[in-house]
Amino acid sequence: KVTVGRGEVSVDPPASGDTLTAQAAEELRACLPQGASGGSGNATFTIALQLAGPEAEPLRRLRNSEQAYRVLPEPNNSGLRLVALTSGGLYYAAKTLKQLLAARATADRVEVPLLTVTDWPDMAERGLWGSDSFLQLKWLGEVKMNVCEQIAQIWVDEAGRGHGTLKPGREPMVVEGPKYGIRPLPAVLHLEQVAGKGLLTAYPELKAQGGGEGALCYSQPAIIGVIADWISELGSLPHVDEVDVWLAENLHGKGGCRCAPCREHDRNVLETQVVLKAWQRARERVPAVGLRVLLSEETYRSNQAILRELPAGVKLTYYHSLLTYSCSHQPMIEPAFEQWARQGRWLGVTPQLSGDVGGATPFTGAAFARARMNEFVDKGVSGFTGYATPRLAHARFNVEAAAEWSWNAGGRT
Repeated sequence: KVTVGRGEVSVDPPASGDTLTAQAAEELRACLPQGASGGSGNATFTIALQLAGPEAEPLRRLRNSEQAYRVLPEPNNSGLRLVALTSGGLYYAAKTLKQLLAARATADRVEVPLLTVTDWPDMAERGLWGSDSFLQLKWLGEVKMNVCEQIAQIWVDEAGRGHGTLKPGREPMVVEGPKYGIRPLPAVLHLEQVAGKGLLTAYPELKAQGGGEGALCYSQPAIIGVIADWISELGSLPHVDEVDVWLAENLHGKGGCRCAPCREHDRNVLETQVVLKAWQRARERVPAVGLRVLLSEETYRSNQAILRELPAGVKLTYYHSLLTYSCSHQPMIEPAFEQWARQGRWLGVTPQLSGDVGGATPFTGAAFARARMNEFVDKGVSGFTGYATPRLAHARFNVEAAAEWSWNAGGRT
């Protein structure tokens, strides 16, 4: 370690850095003795942020290398070099160093550890959905979470055109989130719950013949166009690169539409096919928009058939309100999903992180969070969007535990 005083440390980001790199440099300067500069000046110690270069090449061999980083000491104890392949990796390098500096800093001096680190996340995506996570973005960034998902505001106008945007108040997802390395992910609500969004007013033919409340007829082509409108408008929001579409959640055992064409198909598979067609149509307007599909208890018996429908590049999230919202000791990822993940396909999951999803239940379960995250990492799960209710503050301990073990499940050498 070296001890440096006020004005003796320079934090130098790369000239070609983006907003996230600039934020990393700003946060490092903020935790140093007042007077940390952005140039050499009178500095005796330099913290350099470096994108790519020979020192970054070993990171390509690591899991989730786009988020990996190295910290290297400079010759003669003159500084530290933070190295990554992307600005996201540099941001996480800065987070680690910032934690170490903050524990050793006073108003006038700081002990800087001269350390060598190679680090990477075991799970690519670490985030929350729902609740007030959109108001907790800075804190989520502090613990290296990187996704915030919220149900979008969707509707159909009198002309039959679908529209989608963020719900009022959720704007921090696209304004502040990217500054802290948080990707905004808007979700189209479970499709049996969208009938009242103006859909059946514009297209009465989409009302199912029989089936559960809210069931839609997927043999009518209009539904493809509306879902495509929702995906394309949500996918056009700033910093949004994919949209999550939630399949029907609960038809209360009554099934779907019983018109002659619909009766020829598995309702859940037909719904999936409609979503995929809508996504392809949306890509004609927004070519880069990605898609993920959320399963449910309604789809449970059809899940393996749905897996066969999903083309490469479409992400899958496993959700079952009775199985993923659980604090039981039972493993959560079933063999079919594990096999899917081990084939290199993207699998996400929505675990409950609070004690109960219906109320504020005291529950600080480090062992619970560790068991869940270790299972996910061991079975090849790519990401999780945890559910912390009724507010993140009620499950803050478990959220931080999930952040810890989703990044580093089993320790490092």
